[in-house]
Amino acid sequence: MKLRIALFSMMCLLVWVTVIPATAMDAPPSRPPCTADEVKQISDTADAFRDQLNTILQKTYDEMLDGDTVKLLDWLGLYQSFLLETFPGVPDCVDGVVFANNVGITLNQQVTLQAAVVLDDINKAAKTSDDDLYQALAALAQPQSEAVNAGVPAITAVANQMKAGTASPDQLKFNTQLDEFEQTYASLQGGLQAYLDSGTVDKDTYFAMIKLETDMATAINTIGADVCADYYFRALDDAYKFGDTFTALTMGQAAPAIAGSANADQFNTLLQWINAMLNANLNAGTVAAGI
Repeated sequence: MKLRIALFSMMCLLVWVTVIPATAMDAPPSRPPCTADEVKQISDTADAFRDQLNTILQKTYDEMLDGDTVKLLDWLGLYQSFLLETFPGVPDCVDGVVFANNVGITLNQQVTLQAAVVLDDINKAAKTSDDDLYQALAALAQPQSEAVNAGVPAITAVANQMKAGTASPDQLKFNTQLDEFEQTYASLQGGLQAYLDSGTVDKDTYFAMIKLETDMATAINTIGADVCADYYFRALDDAYKFGDTFTALTMGQAAPAIAGSANADQFNTLLQWINAMLNANLNAGTVAAGI
């Protein structure tokens, strides 16, 4: 399987997700219903953001290291802009929360896959391709592609079953899986902190992070639209955190090969930002995504 196939599917969804009326989506009950003015504000925001998406989608990139790097920087720059500039202005009502996180998580996934493509380009150019690494990255791309091909990313869906004290077996299993995923992430903190301190990525830590991101995507695909509202924000927090961590580690490995290119300054600026997201997750226990 080629990673680029999954990326194409992801980009198709990005066009689609921004034109869905916010009121057509389910949302967590912890936020108030949107007023007519708020719905209009969300729709206007979606229209404006769609224009930014189309700028990237209509741009032609060479499928070589330089072109793939520029594409990564474009997506990561859009992700940063959305989280820091657009996300905080979206109304904090049910449809606003769902719209903002639909886009945020989708961009998060897009960045992880594009970062993997860049790292694969670098390894191939250096003739240091690692079959185990390629297979691990391909395994990660598969469930993420399935999630977006299903429509709106399942991580942003909310349960149909809202009765107090009830949960389906899948929901209970998902809650247990989140416990396990968070414990796994906690076990990696030594290796992650070492990366932030030295810029060097430990191979075992990276493979464990690929598996964690893959397992999270697979679990989301399994639970689908039945994510219990009680777990909604916890699952979002984990999805942002795992994706951003994977991107930071992947870009950290790619950085030496990008250092002498015309993209180096922008790459390093965005790498510092995604590293700051990782640092916030490790040392403050929060996600710097504005949620």
